[in-house]
Amino acid sequence: MAYQQLYEHVNGKMEKLKLGLKSYRYFDQAKALADKLGVALNEGILNESSSMALSVYSPENLASLLEDKVEQTREEKIAIARSIMQQATVN
Repeated sequence: MAYQQLYEHVNGKMEKLKLGLKSYRYFDQAKALADKLGVALNEGILNESSSMALSVYSPENLASLLEDKVEQTREEKIAIARSIMQQATVN
């Protein structure tokens, strides 16, 4: 079960990455994304035929899509809402 969830998580990120890279028209866009993600990239690595579409994702937006974000639990959300409500009544 854990393996399946890990696979789906990684596969989802790979699909987003492929979609984003295919949408880049210039090497500089892919280089900006690689720099943002901390990945070494040079022009020899990229396949020149894979960049045929206009740019859809900016490197910053695609990098943020690939970040792992921890979802808050129901209890955490309730605690945040309560603290905001308490602050609002104090003000």
